[in-house]
Amino acid sequence: MKKFFICALVFSVLALGACKGSQKNDPQTIAKIEELKKELEITKAEIEDAVKKDKELVGGLVKALISVRLEILKTNEALIQQRIQALESGTPIKLEVLGTTPNEQEAGSLEKEIQAKRDELAAQKRDAARYSGGLVLAMKESAIATSENTIAMFEQRRLIAKYGLFYKLAGPKSETSPSGSGEKKQTSLLPSEELIAVKITNKRYDKIDYKEYI
Repeated sequence: MKKFFICALVFSVLALGACKGSQKNDPQTIAKIEELKKELEITKAEIEDAVKKDKELVGGLVKALISVRLEILKTNEALIQQRIQALESGTPIKLEVLGTTPNEQEAGSLEKEIQAKRDELAAQKRDAARYSGGLVLAMKESAIATSENTIAMFEQRRLIAKYGLFYKLAGPKSETSPSGSGEKKQTSLLPSEELIAVKITNKRYDKIDYKEYI
């Protein structure tokens, strides 16, 4: 009887290993892993670029925006690595690893939005290249950093939609109506593309080298 249970246990372990091995060797899984590795290389290159820009600046608004972008990119990197490890280990996503349902339609829509944002960013950089310093250049460089952050956030949404990556996004926040009726309204917590709005109330200009504050 004891030998029977031992044989059954060994058979179960071997069967489980065979199932995982077949999942890892599946052509679709291999292709998906290679695709994710390319995404990982692109993300790492963007992180290196952000780190380089961050080191060039001492402080200021642009540096703060680059730091935000860097955190988003590092999160993207971790999400991709997690998915690659899950696929390479043959872990059943539905049972062991948290994931979301891939949405190719949403991913395609986001790819178009990202491309439009990249075209807009390229135009912003060409425009900024016309200036050598001053307040105007500082404002344009801030706009460029904001656009880069927006692209990084869209990229994160695209990766989640395309590969079914798991990431707990902030949901809508409920607020009680001020009328005291007990009704709750939903407030979106998604980041706004317009991060900064500037209003000049006192138009007095001093000769300052704004470049050193960026």
